[in-house]
Amino acid sequence: MVLDIPNKSKSVTIGFGGFSGQIEAKNVNRKLNVMLKKLKPKSKVIMLENKTFNTNVPYSFNDKRFNYSQVVNVPKLIFNTIIKQGKNPEVENVLATALTAHRQRPDLPINLFSISAGGMVVQEVSEHLTKLGIPHKGITIGTGSYGLVKPNKSVKNFTNKLDPVTMFTPSPNTTYVNSGKGHNFTSYFTDNKIRDDISKYFS
Repeated sequence: MVLDIPNKSKSVTIGFGGFSGQIEAKNVNRKLNVMLKKLKPKSKVIMLENKTFNTNVPYSFNDKRFNYSQVVNVPKLIFNTIIKQGKNPEVENVLATALTAHRQRPDLPINLFSISAGGMVVQEVSEHLTKLGIPHKGITIGTGSYGLVKPNKSVKNFTNKLDPVTMFTPSPNTTYVNSGKGHNFTSYFTDNKIRDDISKYFS
């Protein structure tokens, strides 16, 4: 694997989504890509497809069938990967990308960004990078903690009190914000605090 990292880059930012269907996965990645490039214009942004958490549902969030399918498919995905295999396959993908970026440009810090269930990947990858002594920072949006990954205080999590995913089991190091309509991640970014914190916290 060879990454195209411009010489002028000040950091490498790796982003990816959470549980999603075919349509939403592409939409989310596109929006995250645009948002991260605006917030960190001098960072090399790499968007990865979260294939493991793709529930293969050809519906959008606005379709009632999507919500039903999520309830049915998400537990199956968690059981067949994190619980049954004892690992999250996406961690290997993101970690491999981060290590490749570090090998190519050891002078650049690494930023990890994700939303919802993708935040569990950020926390686990961060743990590996910490053990390897690789400079990095992580931010998640609307990520809950269900005992599936070890708490990682080096990763900041933003959520609102109406988000059903984090309402009862917020991740460690959580900052509550007033923006956000439930678990709709795009609504979070109406809050200047989130945008400013991401921009300042990330290298």
